Amino acid sequence: MAEESDMGPSRSTRTRPSRRAWRWLAALLAVPLLTVATGLPAAAAQAPPGAEELNSRIEPAVVLLGVTWSGYVLYDTADGRQWSDPLESSTTCTGFFVSTTGQIATAGHCVDPDEGRALLIDALLDQQVDRKLLTSAQASSISPGAQQSWQVEGRNTGSPIARTITAVQPSAVTGAALTRPAPAQMLAFQPGAEGDLALLKVETTGAVALPVATADPRSGAPLTAIGFPGTVRAVSDIDRTRASFISGTVASNQVTPQGVATTEIDATINPGMSGGPTVDELGNVLGVNSFYVRDTNGVQASNFVTDTTSLHDWLGAHGVTTLPPAVAPAGDGPPAVPTWVWYAAGAAVLVLALLALAVVVRGRRRPADSGGAAPAWAVPAQRTGETPAPAGTGPAAPPPGSPAPAAAAEPAAPAEPAGLPEPTAETTDPAATGAPDAGTTAPVSTLERPTASWCGACGARAGAGARFCTSCGTAVG
Repeated sequence: MAEESDMGPSRSTRTRPSRRAWRWLAALLAVPLLTVATGLPAAAAQAPPGAEELNSRIEPAVVLLGVTWSGYVLYDTADGRQWSDPLESSTTCTGFFVSTTGQIATAGHCVDPDEGRALLIDALLDQQVDRKLLTSAQASSISPGAQQSWQVEGRNTGSPIARTITAVQPSAVTGAALTRPAPAQMLAFQPGAEGDLALLKVETTGAVALPVATADPRSGAPLTAIGFPGTVRAVSDIDRTRASFISGTVASNQVTPQGVATTEIDATINPGMSGGPTVDELGNVLGVNSFYVRDTNGVQASNFVTDTTSLHDWLGAHGVTTLPPAVAPAGDGPPAVPTWVWYAAGAAVLVLALLALAVVVRGRRRPADSGGAAPAWAVPAQRTGETPAPAGTGPAAPPPGSPAPAAAAEPAAPAEPAGLPEPTAETTDPAATGAPDAGTTAPVSTLERPTASWCGACGARAGAGARFCTSCGTAVG
């Protein structure tokens, strides 16, 4: 009885893909995945857009804010102090969406009650001038003292002044979420001297939000200040007013005497633009438009926006999850590759990987002819109960032109079945074996290699001299 050898399968045996083949599959499939992963980082690198593209992307996020203050002022008269008639004063500012659920960032001074108080006192003085009770010069001289000492209250005694905030976007802006005025609720507020930030909320969905940068800009970096200047609105149709985009650069990073970090820019911030965003060349918000300073001649000399990291951290502290900032490509290389190119490349590599795997698996299904496996023309293993081949009968001769098997150290194997002749180290006479006389010694073995026969029942090849088919058991010959 022939025992199964570990030298390889017989010709009629098919093998399943081995662990090595599966390792090939895992390695090849990893290639397209790594290609896509390295090509699509979490914070996608992108080339800076042009000014027109940048403006069209940002404008749907910019909001026009109207703030109305109402109350009463206790002021001085010739007959003593008296309460004014109901007063009302309105201002406009700019804001921008920092989330898709209606959260709006703006400047703190736009909604500061102290600012409202000052506006109501100014409204009273203007009223006195209109009524010819004061001249403009008298009103100007009275104003500093009035701001210090006059009392301002709401409708009820001791109540704060009333504040109403309305948000709207121009209907002509594509992607605008607030084409009709909507009331805004104040969620958080920081006075100008402490950082000049405010967070509002309107009931809307699908708003276009702007990402906020996480690092302070360097001097000389390009930027764009955005907002609704009052001077422009004064000469424009109120229903078709569009935001202004004013380009400039970062002038410096400063700290106020109160210890508040600010960023100086050379783009002009006009009244009405307060609270609007100043963005970098990728559209990331660098700060909120805050204030400007005039020189001794009354010329607007310096403009300031809030600090970048302070804005980012303040919003996060009040529950706002801002969008990740856009990232510029590293170095001065070519523009970033579009996303679809990375997907196409990944798909192409995946196809190549599957083709390579098919070649590997197909190759493993071919008959083993090396590495110690039995050659295709070796004597087939006997079945249990078969009569051994007659003495002196050896394996079939190899096909013409096929190379002789390489000599290799034979591994430990069970004893040869009875009836098979033992090979010897000595050579034989070519005339006795029928081998051609080439004037050299026959290599590898002196065994005779008679012609093989074929099974008439299943068509399988039977070893030379075999009496039974090794595949179906039918008698051969």
